[in-house]
Amino acid sequence: MKFLRYFVTLAVALSLLTSFCTVASAGPKDVLKSPRADGSYLEKEVRHRGHNGLDNQGGPDGYAYRFVDNQSGDTATFSWVELRRDEDAIWLDFTANPDDDAAIIPLGFVFPFYGGPYDSVVITTNGMIQFYTTSPEFFNDCLPTEIVPAPMICVHWDDLHCDNGGYNPGGNMTIGYKQFPDHIVIEWDSVGRQGYTDASFKFEAILWADGRMKFQYDRLVEGTAGFSATIGIQADADGPALEYSCDATGHLPLSGLAIWFYPGDVGAISGSVRDVQGTPLPYARVRINELWVMGRTDATGDFAFPSVATGTYSMTAFLHGYMEGHATNVVVTTGGQTTVPFSLRWTGVHSYTASGNWPIADLDTTTVQLQVNESWIINDLDVFVSLTHSYVADLRISVTGPGGQTVLLTNQNGGSGEDYEMTTFDDEALIPVRFGQPPFNGSFIPEEPLSAFNGLDVQGAWTLTLEDLAGGDDGVLLEWGILITPALDALDPGTPATAREFALLGNYPNPFNSRTIIRYSVPQTLPISLRLYNVLGQEVATLLQARVEAGVYSVTWDGRDARGVDAASGLYLVRLESPTASATGKLFLLR
Repeated sequence: MKFLRYFVTLAVALSLLTSFCTVASAGPKDVLKSPRADGSYLEKEVRHRGHNGLDNQGGPDGYAYRFVDNQSGDTATFSWVELRRDEDAIWLDFTANPDDDAAIIPLGFVFPFYGGPYDSVVITTNGMIQFYTTSPEFFNDCLPTEIVPAPMICVHWDDLHCDNGGYNPGGNMTIGYKQFPDHIVIEWDSVGRQGYTDASFKFEAILWADGRMKFQYDRLVEGTAGFSATIGIQADADGPALEYSCDATGHLPLSGLAIWFYPGDVGAISGSVRDVQGTPLPYARVRINELWVMGRTDATGDFAFPSVATGTYSMTAFLHGYMEGHATNVVVTTGGQTTVPFSLRWTGVHSYTASGNWPIADLDTTTVQLQVNESWIINDLDVFVSLTHSYVADLRISVTGPGGQTVLLTNQNGGSGEDYEMTTFDDEALIPVRFGQPPFNGSFIPEEPLSAFNGLDVQGAWTLTLEDLAGGDDGVLLEWGILITPALDALDPGTPATAREFALLGNYPNPFNSRTIIRYSVPQTLPISLRLYNVLGQEVATLLQARVEAGVYSVTWDGRDARGVDAASGLYLVRLESPTASATGKLFLLR
């Protein structure tokens, strides 16, 4: 679907972009001085080239981004920054897969893009820059697109190949980058096209800390296939998006072309997420709903969106075990700072697990049931799976509830990779599972929404179905289970959750890599202890030993043992004990 373009006057574009031209034209060559870490400067030749005619302009999109190019040679000046001979540049090795691959690199600064703050990006061999997906999709599409339903910068998105552009066959070091204090240069040097040997492309993207982006095209030799790339930016599959060119429609890029993409008027949103007692809630997710921009709170429960287009928004904060928090009429003004506090009410997290060694036979279907005897109305449900398999793309996995409703979790994802290691399927995760990489460690959005179970009773038999759809490989299911956040009953919304049982109420995040919050409930005044053990039964740490009153409590474990030493990665058991009762749960520490 083509994105609707609006055009601004040339005078406005000239005014806005006068400051963007960091190297003034002074004939065919200029010298650009780049600072080194030691305070000296590296001098590089910078070439300029313009074209006759008016500049092409586009936008604004739904986030007020615009673009302007250098067709007339007087605005978005072509100022090529060459990295090939730069001793400080870092070149990426795509020897293993020069056709369709991706690599994560640090930016060295925070880059605002469609409201999200990012300190790293994903570079793909197919001319894309992504942010939290690692999808080197070769089949380009017009923007916005569901092929990569995530924030994306398409510098020259096409079915490219590192070997076929005439430089250094073998895929070694054809894509490189260099960090500067307030910008980064990413260069695709002499990449070619998959299936052709007569195409060669040399282009680069420059990302600035203030959100500006500059695309430059030093050489575009399309060959017999002709032009078919996508150039533009998008926030998500549903937009906003701003497209410069797609499959030879729109504006056709030329050698010597420069395009600026730049944001419009923006402000900032910051705030905090606390529980009803005022305790900070780290690792909570916060979303700007209209933009579908997601962030997380830090260890102190604070969050920030440093660059948000001016407008009025609604926001949602959520964390496992808590009711969602909502904010409406969040107004962002140009250059302004809007503060949004959230207060979330604890409801509890209940975990139900089935462990064993169930064979996943080749070209067969395996079903494993999990019986839940408690009765809770589901407010949120996640599914976690741990299995070994020698070729995970053979697998289609689904979960069926007691009422017969089935949700597809993953469908032949992961290519030739192995295993699902404590993978959590969560509607509120950031990355769709189809863009994940084996062993899928962490949380992923399932193929179909688990919210289909919301409002239903968790009590009854739950079934995990694993279908092996291709021959030659098999595996073993080690464990699976569900995490339930129950809906509140008819309590007064202002009343804190009460303890009905002596129980561990789960921990979040789980798995975790630095710290996790363990929740528990005590129905009456009791002396209790909360201890951690490794899989050998050895005590690792005592988190609490005290007499407590009836209520719901939380304790944070920072991943260290009783000596203050970082504990090793692996499975740990947490045990809550009193003179009359005990409860045990599992923690997964991943470093």
